[in-house]
Amino acid sequence: MRKLIVAVIIVSFLIPLAQARIQAQGEVNPKTVSEITVNIIQQGSLEITGAVERANLTLFIPQEGVTFQGIDADGDSAHEYIYDQYGNKKVLIKWNKPSGTVNYRITTTVKNTAKKFMPTISVGTNPDPSFLQPTKSIVINDEIRKFAFPYDKSWQRVADMTTDVYKLLEYDISMVGQRKSSDWVFENKRGVCVEHANLLTAMLRAAGMPTRYVTGYAYSVVDDRLIGHTWVEVLGSDGSWVSFDPTWLEGGYLDATHIKTASLPDDAQEDVLTYFGTGTVKWKRGALNSEYAGSATGDLYSDTINIIDFKQTDVTTFNIQNSDVVPFDGAAYVKAAVFSDSCLISNVKVSACVDASKNPVFRISDPEQIIFSCKEDSSRSSEVVWFLQESSKQNQPYNCPITIYDQLGSERTVQIGVEGHEQQKNIFISGPDIVGVNERFTIRSSENSNFIFYSPALGTHDFPEWDLAINKPGNYNFSLWAGNTLATKTISVVEKKEFEISIDAPKNATVNAPMIISVNVKNLLDAKSLTVKLDFEGQTYEKFISLGQNEQKAVFYNITASASGQKQIAASAIGNSIATTSRIIQIYDPAAESKNPFQFIIDFFSAIANFFGSLF
Repeated sequence: MRKLIVAVIIVSFLIPLAQARIQAQGEVNPKTVSEITVNIIQQGSLEITGAVERANLTLFIPQEGVTFQGIDADGDSAHEYIYDQYGNKKVLIKWNKPSGTVNYRITTTVKNTAKKFMPTISVGTNPDPSFLQPTKSIVINDEIRKFAFPYDKSWQRVADMTTDVYKLLEYDISMVGQRKSSDWVFENKRGVCVEHANLLTAMLRAAGMPTRYVTGYAYSVVDDRLIGHTWVEVLGSDGSWVSFDPTWLEGGYLDATHIKTASLPDDAQEDVLTYFGTGTVKWKRGALNSEYAGSATGDLYSDTINIIDFKQTDVTTFNIQNSDVVPFDGAAYVKAAVFSDSCLISNVKVSACVDASKNPVFRISDPEQIIFSCKEDSSRSSEVVWFLQESSKQNQPYNCPITIYDQLGSERTVQIGVEGHEQQKNIFISGPDIVGVNERFTIRSSENSNFIFYSPALGTHDFPEWDLAINKPGNYNFSLWAGNTLATKTISVVEKKEFEISIDAPKNATVNAPMIISVNVKNLLDAKSLTVKLDFEGQTYEKFISLGQNEQKAVFYNITASASGQKQIAASAIGNSIATTSRIIQIYDPAAESKNPFQFIIDFFSAIANFFGSLF
């Protein structure tokens, strides 16, 4: 009796591939590789026992940049190219009555170039539902839908999701070959490239963006060689596909070491052996003749990859602005404009000098920042700003080198001098501390000119008032720099806000004169008792009230100021959570100002200047 045996081999691209090191020029950053030429050898053997009439072997091969391909097989054999339903090109090798051991060898030369992308197209729609649907490994549950929100179909949102996955997951080399599904990955927050790509694919599809799962090779600095790798592609409105790699944080721009072997709905890349007859066939893969056992974790193999040549290119350049000199205990700034001829994700970092004990002399806010630079005019840039608080406790002047660099190989060093002492300005950012998702709110700078207003998540803002509505929960940091002084504020954006709170107060007041402050509180949830607190000049005033659901009350405080100048009033509503806000008030001292007969004129023109300054 004849029998038909079909063996399905699921190929895992997680095993380091042999002899593919970049050695010609010493240590190389693969993300700067703009062109690469490699020779890939896929080989193996079939060991036949008994009578086998026919044997067929179907193999995925490199999909792009192929300049040469040779296919050799022992025995009575032939080969042809076939395509699967997703357009992937494969090699089909057919044997007629094979016996003993038959060998095969596919030699492919690939010249690959880095992929670049400018935003002349939008995110596309796709008639093929395969790239929007869940699969066995691309699981889209409620938690992933929530994590993927907001569903803004833009390249910025794709980059944000790529960054979210990169930050969320720990790279765990022990998970090579395990191929966990996206729901497991989101819950356990670790994995290798397969897990990173699984989760990002699930998030993008949850947001309605057609996404292909890509398998292939890429260069790993950890392994110092080309290894099996996975990433994703998102459909553009012109039918093209734009690459994003959440494991190594690339997007828009993709370095040339990424060599594609398949684009599929998920990681189920399958090489297939079928044979017909009464005998059996044992398939061994790679130069080491590793035997396949029929599972992704047990079937280890190595293709042979030799790098013939490669070319490196600067991907980004920096234009730096910075403080030249700051006083001891003062704050400096460093602003980096990032330029590139492609949309890209850039992980930009800053480091400063240390003292003799290797302690940092500057405290740096957000030393590592990730931005997506994607503008139609490549001459325009994306800006990153750092603020550095001097903290050396020294008295002797010194110069500190500050280094700015990114993962794409760009680096610049500038000098900031530290000398002298000066009185710090009293600057601050006023506005709410907690807001709801998509709630419109305003934060304000105490300065009207010569300031830097910045958030790592939202960029720079050129005006004293910043109107915002943030669509994703989280903590958002804001910094205000002026006159070598730094003020910071963190705003929590929450999905379910308990209270709305605002302050009504006069813009101006006089020292030692009573002023009435109204704190307006609205309860958005169930009826409750709460504390309404007012903080001013180091004093805390508390009142206790009860509010029904959606009830609003005004709580009044009669307070006085003890000193002149710009002062901040802060109010809080405290229940199961806390909602806070603040505003600025100008306090005058008539007794002190009456000593200067020209003070009225000075105040008049100062008021005019502040008014017009607030308009721009």
